[in-house]
Amino acid sequence: KGYKRFRINDPDREQKGPVIIEQENSEVKGNILLDVDETTMRRLDKFEGVSYEKRKVFVSVNGEETEAVVYLGSNVNKEFLYGDWDKIEFKQKYLDFYLKKRIPKILSKIEQ
Repeated sequence: KGYKRFRINDPDREQKGPVIIEQENSEVKGNILLDVDETTMRRLDKFEGVSYEKRKVFVSVNGEETEAVVYLGSNVNKEFLYGDWDKIEFKQKYLDFYLKKRIPKILSKIEQ
């Protein structure tokens, strides 16, 4: 609670996906990854880059509070935020771009 997921379209950074920003009276529903090892965490850090701040927060999982790490869009240009993130729109319009261009580009930097 206290966060909202928006759509972002930042042409300078090729960002066309979801971003989580602090916002009162809001909540984000999503998935939680368990047992993430240090190597994977470092890769996630590099993938998210400088636009995102990694922060520990408390989340509710099946009614139980637990600590989790989330990447917040603390350093994103907020003028590129627009509306609620739409999973269906992302799949239809941007997933192919991410899978074929954006992710391979990021992975090549991570592996260096």
